[in-house]
Amino acid sequence: MADIFEEINSLVNVKQLIEYYYQPLRRDNKVICPFHNEKTGSLSVNEKDNMWKCFGCGAGGDGISFVAKYKNISQIDAAKLIASDFNLQVDFGKEEKDPSKLEIRRYILECQKNLEKTDYLQNRGLSLETLRFFGVGYDTKKRCVVIPYNRSYTYYQTRRVDRKEFYKPEKDKAGPEPIWNDTALYKKDTRPIFVVESPICAMSIMQYSGVAISICGKENKNKLVEFCKKIKPKAPLILCLDNDAPGQQANEELYQMLKEVDVKCVKFNVAGNYKDPNELLQKDPAKLCERIYQGNLQAKRVARGSDDLITAEDLYSIELEDLKWIVKGLIPEGLSILVAASKIGKSWLMMQLCNAIVERLSFLNKPTTHSGVLYFSLEDSDRRLKRRMNVVWKNKKPSPGVYFKTECKTLDTGLIDQLTRIVKTHKDIKVIIFDTFQKIRGTAMKNESAYAYDYREMGILKQFADRYGISIILVHHTRKMLDQDDVFNMTSGSTAIIGASDTALLIYKKKRGDEFATLNLTGRDVIEQEIVINRSQEQGIWSVVGSPEEQEAKHKEEAFNKNPIAMTLLKLYEKNPTTGWEGSVRQLANAYCDLTGEALPDTEANIGKTLNDYDFCQRIYKATKWEHSTRRRSNCTLHTFKPRQVTFFDRYAPKDWNSI
Repeated sequence: MADIFEEINSLVNVKQLIEYYYQPLRRDNKVICPFHNEKTGSLSVNEKDNMWKCFGCGAGGDGISFVAKYKNISQIDAAKLIASDFNLQVDFGKEEKDPSKLEIRRYILECQKNLEKTDYLQNRGLSLETLRFFGVGYDTKKRCVVIPYNRSYTYYQTRRVDRKEFYKPEKDKAGPEPIWNDTALYKKDTRPIFVVESPICAMSIMQYSGVAISICGKENKNKLVEFCKKIKPKAPLILCLDNDAPGQQANEELYQMLKEVDVKCVKFNVAGNYKDPNELLQKDPAKLCERIYQGNLQAKRVARGSDDLITAEDLYSIELEDLKWIVKGLIPEGLSILVAASKIGKSWLMMQLCNAIVERLSFLNKPTTHSGVLYFSLEDSDRRLKRRMNVVWKNKKPSPGVYFKTECKTLDTGLIDQLTRIVKTHKDIKVIIFDTFQKIRGTAMKNESAYAYDYREMGILKQFADRYGISIILVHHTRKMLDQDDVFNMTSGSTAIIGASDTALLIYKKKRGDEFATLNLTGRDVIEQEIVINRSQEQGIWSVVGSPEEQEAKHKEEAFNKNPIAMTLLKLYEKNPTTGWEGSVRQLANAYCDLTGEALPDTEANIGKTLNDYDFCQRIYKATKWEHSTRRRSNCTLHTFKPRQVTFFDRYAPKDWNSI
């Protein structure tokens, strides 16, 4: 057992203790609370958690705390009383024989008598019941609150009430500093455990029915990891160190270390917009209750077993983290794949991505998240890499954070182990690029289908990306065959490659010599879209031109401006802006000849089709305010272009019909 208190609580449950020392419970496990005046039973027992709680006065705890409060004795004396009355074979003498430990216990017990002589912790939102439950005392001489680390009273810390000053007993007397409330880690109970920095924050959470431990400083995170290695806690951990830069960094480091030793844990900001849980308790206790509930939901999500179900109510209530983006709206965390034909400029695009991430620049007009980048350029030499880098960085010295490798292991020869060592050594790396995917592939298993082979290898990489919260980008090739229905079917290999990736990007050109290319995007968390991009022939740099619709509109505008018929009509408009022009196709061709001295380079039939094209006439109207109409003559069709007639309604009608 972790300590004598845990041992006693495991041998005698809270219901037995209340009925033995006070009175029997009702069928609903409730009884009139002995700690305040009431007529209805507000004290309730939770047999599953082995805890009691009064919803009238707020008191609560385990069986030992009830006996201590009811008998008005200390926790240790209550434990001894229970052991004696129930004939429990519990050894209380081991620690008591240690003079140093005995001295510490006497000091804590003496300070407990003075608890009500200060309101420091009560002013910080902690109730007197909570403080008594955790054995908190007050040293009147040193003017500091005394907070025991366990209910055996073998270690403590003090905090001055007039300034931020802490004291802990010397190691040669008390031994190494333990984790505050470390007994929670031993429990068979699977309720999630909040991990905070200070005991005051831990007590703040436990006051509102949460379970919490304190590592008592960011520097003690290694101690918790080693502790978890030995005992393998059954309950998931909720990591919520202080909500400041050092605390969040330590939180991330602790998360990665616990994942390495297979401890179920989740990161959750229980303090919201405040520094820590105690500060939130002081400002908004109801909000702290809500955040504790949300934290428990988050932890239960990561702790679900294969047979556990999630209810619709829980899914509705749970507060999930926002998706983290490497490139906003384009590349999220997880596994992404970039597919394109060979020699189209994939490697140049990846070098641009490296530059954008480490230099805090936009990528294809989209914002990026700064981090370290590891680029496996497996088809290039150092010389080629440097030349490409100098072009992209414009011969400037790159900022720290971009790493290159031109060789690596494969998926069946230790690649994952290699990556694990790298991300542990270089904690800034959040993006890993493999150029190309084919270079890291292992050998297919015997009788393994192409689909199963592709899905298995993609799954290995995705699992690694999710484990470390990073983005892996695979550069891959297309096959020669074009699929008109779905361009992603051009991806070399089976459909499992696209299916297993979180995000897929494909660069497509109808012809290799085309000036523009289309970047197609699809995925689980992205909006499907097409972006027209262009690569500079001089430098090899990719840039965004626009959407296909915008590009099409631009082409139409350019074609209109070069159209000889449009040029002729615009010239006629300059001469006759108010009277307009009327004539046949042949007369329009003659007008072009008069203006340019050249014959119109088109047939009369095509000219007639152009004049009757709705889009063409709309563009003419936009440029001239001439409306187009036709009327039939005996031997030809007359085309009339004239200004629109302004009616009485046009002149006096409201300009904004929405205002009526």
